[in-house]
Amino acid sequence: MNGQRQARWIVSGIVEAPVEAVADVLCAIQAGPASDHNGIVLATEGLAAYGEIVISGGPRHFTATVGKPPVTSVEVDVDRQHRRVAVQGHFWYRGIYTVEPHERGSQIVYRVENIARGPVGRLVPLWQWRFDRDMRERLARLLQAMGAVLGSAAYPTAS
Repeated sequence: MNGQRQARWIVSGIVEAPVEAVADVLCAIQAGPASDHNGIVLATEGLAAYGEIVISGGPRHFTATVGKPPVTSVEVDVDRQHRRVAVQGHFWYRGIYTVEPHERGSQIVYRVENIARGPVGRLVPLWQWRFDRDMRERLARLLQAMGAVLGSAAYPTAS
């Protein structure tokens, strides 16, 4: 999961809190159940619709299983130095969340790469033609949770 591919979809939002505070919440991942205080990205990505999310591994690479018995799983990489969390799962998805400085505090940039190869990789954009809407919904949930945890305003940027 090296992040070398070009992002196919990108959305972003602002959290009116210091970069390090936002990055600390984003990168707070350890073994145990996902929540707004542990793996906030996993708790807000929509996986919870399939059951409880349980995180194992660490401190930089984790596996999150969803449901009992597990329905699916995703791999999670945490890069605290670069204020980044990457979630990879299914056959095509790699979502990368990065915290960057912004004049109002912090900007969370959510990029998605299509990691499928060959003919399947070329079909993913057609199959996921409404994925930009799903990304905005995921980011909105993350921003809402971040704002609640940090007691700060958080909102999407215009795209």
